[in-house]
Amino acid sequence: MDRLRPHIFLVDGLGAVVSTLSTAFVLPALQPWIGLPREVLIALALPAAVFAAYSLTCWLVEARVAPWLAAILFANLAYCMVVVVVIAHFVDQITPWGAVYFGGEVAVVGALAVLEGRVVRSTAS
Repeated sequence: MDRLRPHIFLVDGLGAVVSTLSTAFVLPALQPWIGLPREVLIALALPAAVFAAYSLTCWLVEARVAPWLAAILFANLAYCMVVVVVIAHFVDQITPWGAVYFGGEVAVVGALAVLEGRVVRSTAS
């Protein structure tokens, strides 16, 4: 965990940039194959953009890990829950491709949150 600690905000921030670009630009262009309305895709891009700005700022200013990483960890978990709720709400519209994409996004962001939790705990020790 020690080698990851200085770069965890960069990893989180770059992942959030990818998520932002995907949900704001790529997925709306593929909307018929995804199934979610464009407005919903854009709405999912907004928190990802905020998370990207937060994490990349923390990385640039070399913020202390423990208090700042815990915040993005909980934000990532909240985002995962929001995505699950959105998928459940639009279950009649989402396509298999959309379900695979968002299931994968929840899995990746969830795994990142677990990793972030380990970094936070190792910092507290």
